[in-house]
Amino acid sequence: MRQRPATGRFGDVARTVNLIGLGLFGGAAFASNLVLFYFDDDDVVDEALTGPTVPALIGSAAVFAVGCVLFGAAMIRARVFPRIPSWGYAVVLPLFAFLTALPDSLLTSALHVLVGVILLWLSAALWRTARSVEHTAIPNRVPV
Repeated sequence: MRQRPATGRFGDVARTVNLIGLGLFGGAAFASNLVLFYFDDDDVVDEALTGPTVPALIGSAAVFAVGCVLFGAAMIRARVFPRIPSWGYAVVLPLFAFLTALPDSLLTSALHVLVGVILLWLSAALWRTARSVEHTAIPNRVPV
């Protein structure tokens, strides 16, 4: 919402797609990491990944990736937040959506750390701009 005046309608669409994608991808990551991971039998995992499960997981990652690209483009265009994490949001987070399906390795661990750094940097920039905004009381406020 901080960059809404600079992004306009495109920013609204980007934020909405990003929010929907984040919810879908969060659910898919939860299912993958806290449900499928604990199945002991590989046959059970293979059976769970039949039918619409795999397309649903890939679809949620795709919506998340598109949302990140759109929202990252909105941040880059608005120039409200620092450039490096804005570009990182547009480039690294979509890669994160698909590369986290790979087996655990140094690459996937580094990708998790890089995503964390990007999100912390953007959070710090948002916090810094929020603290600089003066809050004023409305003198003619009508009690509800």
